[in-house]
Amino acid sequence: MNQFKKLAGQTVIYGLGSVIPRILNYILLTPFYTRVLHSVADYGTHSYLYSFSAFIIILLTFGMETTFFRYAKNRGIENVFTTSYYFLLANALAFSLLVLIFQVDIAKAIGINNIKYLWYFIGIIFFDVVTAIPFSALRYNEKAKTFALLKIVNIIINIVINLIYLWLIPLLINKYGFNFDRIFSQDNLLEYTFRANLIASFCTFLLLIPHTKSYFKKFQLPLFKEMIVYSFPIMISGILGMINEVADKILLKYLLPKDVSAFEQIGIYAANYKLAALITIFNSMFRYALEPFFFKVYGNKDSKDIYALISKYYLIFGAFVLLVIVLYIDIFKFFIGSKYHEGLHIVPIILFSNLIFGLYYTMGVWYKVIDKTYFSAYFSLVGAVLTILGNYLLIPIFGYTGSALATLICYSAMLFLTIYYERIYYRINYDYKFMINLILITVLIVILSYFVKTDNLYIKLLFSSILIVGYVIFVVLSNKEIKDIVSNYVRGKNSNK
Repeated sequence: MNQFKKLAGQTVIYGLGSVIPRILNYILLTPFYTRVLHSVADYGTHSYLYSFSAFIIILLTFGMETTFFRYAKNRGIENVFTTSYYFLLANALAFSLLVLIFQVDIAKAIGINNIKYLWYFIGIIFFDVVTAIPFSALRYNEKAKTFALLKIVNIIINIVINLIYLWLIPLLINKYGFNFDRIFSQDNLLEYTFRANLIASFCTFLLLIPHTKSYFKKFQLPLFKEMIVYSFPIMISGILGMINEVADKILLKYLLPKDVSAFEQIGIYAANYKLAALITIFNSMFRYALEPFFFKVYGNKDSKDIYALISKYYLIFGAFVLLVIVLYIDIFKFFIGSKYHEGLHIVPIILFSNLIFGLYYTMGVWYKVIDKTYFSAYFSLVGAVLTILGNYLLIPIFGYTGSALATLICYSAMLFLTIYYERIYYRINYDYKFMINLILITVLIVILSYFVKTDNLYIKLLFSSILIVGYVIFVVLSNKEIKDIVSNYVRGKNSNK
């Protein structure tokens, strides 16, 4: 129980570092961008370029974050930190040089007209890569508060600079007649979003130095060789996983009919994808706290029971988040501009996809703790093939809805695979009956919510609230641990009267 309390505490603090930046992004930047940028296509370009950068960061970090946790305990944190940090620094420098040399060809290949965008992304990617290991060191040493604070400072700097360029300066020009011609052009709003990110990433890099400078020692080649062997499958699975996560936004550009504005469709798809951000945030909270926790409890006599309970409670709370967003979509939709509302129908599909992916992550603990990380690559390979094939077949027919369906198919297949092989290599007694019933109840509630056809928002919200209460009642009555907690709480309240 003490381990669960500690995990809960770490999850909350890491959640602040992960959730607050994402919520600020969700509440401020996404609504801001979808209203202030010149066009839906601009927002599409924004999402398109960040999709490419996600691939590159996975490649350059080379799975070293997870590898860091694997080796830090037995080989010394200073040795592991130094070896992994210098490797990632070399990767980031080599990448930056290559892009600068071939910048014109690269811009042409990915369909970007403004080459300055590439320059900004060189810097953003560089600083994101070289700060990966310092952030991992903070997590390993359980400096969750420092981790959270730095993540929050990063997004605050990003938001402030965005507000200066996209709101304050235009206001001063249009309303008060100020002249900022030397540093500002109304035509470059998209460029300024990238500039804000670059400045924020650079500041975070500087702020991390005092917290990690004491870890530097000598690069160890034998240790590096071991770490590379361990990290390579993780990197491959990371790239394949990123295909599953962001390739849809890239493939839309090439698979949509020629008479359709690809960047506009990407913009609509990406904005509605953001509405599913709360469950993505929830997944991140679990991931940051669980990854080091998985390894620390491995070998304990009750470790498998702990893993089973973690997956069970993840599903309970994840499904609750999903239902809140779907059932109150008439409120959440105002977080994006009205020009993007035509894509709201994909939100439930994306939410279910992310819920299943989170379950895949928690139930995939077995191959990490028994050092069979190559299974992660196998599962991700299957997912990547399904993602590419699904997008290829479905985008020409259904447009961006086809991309959403392909994501759901991909993550479902990966979950089934990890369950199948877990039963062979590291059997964990999950409460499958409860988990399957919970998923079915969640699907049923989502379907029921679409039967209410009324323009009266209050009636719709009332019905949605009744469905939420029904979900909570089902969870309490069908789950012994929660039922006991509620019963004890009620008895305690009654005894105090």
